[in-house]
Amino acid sequence: MTHSLITRTTAPAAAVALGLLGFVAAPTPSSAAPATSAPAARSAERAAAPTGPVKRSRIDIDGDGRADTTTFRKVGFTRGLHRFLLETRTATGHRARMSVTLPDEGTNLTTDYVWVGAAGVDGVRGGEVVLDLWTVGDFPDVRVYTFRGGRFVNAPAPGSRRSSWMVANHGMLVAGYTFSTVRGTRQVVAHELNGVRYGGPYRGTHTTYRWGRTGWVRVATRPSGLVPDATAQRHYSGLFGLRWR
Repeated sequence: MTHSLITRTTAPAAAVALGLLGFVAAPTPSSAAPATSAPAARSAERAAAPTGPVKRSRIDIDGDGRADTTTFRKVGFTRGLHRFLLETRTATGHRARMSVTLPDEGTNLTTDYVWVGAAGVDGVRGGEVVLDLWTVGDFPDVRVYTFRGGRFVNAPAPGSRRSSWMVANHGMLVAGYTFSTVRGTRQVVAHELNGVRYGGPYRGTHTTYRWGRTGWVRVATRPSGLVPDATAQRHYSGLFGLRWR
C-alpha cells in the first residue's frame, strides 16, 4: 500500500523543531506572538487553532503479539507552538508517552497533517509509528518511531544515522522507500533519483537493505536508468508496501 505524503509545490522547505519526551523547542522569530497582552494572545490562539481528529491505531507496538492502543492528538497551540501527544497503552497496561512540539510556520497544523500512520517497518516484532514533522513544500520530515525499552525512540533511516527518512517529490529530486518481506526477512529499497533537468527525467539509484542483527544492512545498489517524471512520482516518491493499521 502507498501512503501519499506530499504534493509537489513550489513552497520552500523550512526547519522543524521536535519536542521528544517533554523537550520543547523555542519558536522561530517569524512566529513570535504579536504585541498584545499575554492572556488575550493565548486566548486567541486557543480559539483559532484547529486540532483535527484523534488518530488511533490498534497495531501491536511492543511485539508481544497482542493489540495495543495508540493515539495521537493535538493538545494545544500556545505561544506560537503546535503541541501534540503520542501515547500508547499496551495490552499489559504499560503506558508510554512522547510529546511533539512544532513551531508555527503560518499553517494550521492538525493531526491530519502530522500523522502518517502505524505499520510494521523494520524486522523487529512490533509496529512503528510514522509522523511527518514538516508538511509544507517538497521535502517532508518523515520520522519513524519504534518501541524499545518501554518508550518510543527514533528509528534511523536505512544506510544513515539521520532521524529523518528521505522522502521527496521535487522537480530535481524524487525519493522514497519500498518495503517487503522476502523469505521471512524484512527488506526495503531506498529510491533516490535526481533530475537530469527540472521536472525530469530522473536518474539515480535503488539501494536494497535487509534487516540484520544490528539493523538495516545494505546488500545491493543498482542504477535506475532514465525515469520519466510520472513514473518517478507514482512509484518512487513516498512509502510503499506498508500495511497501515
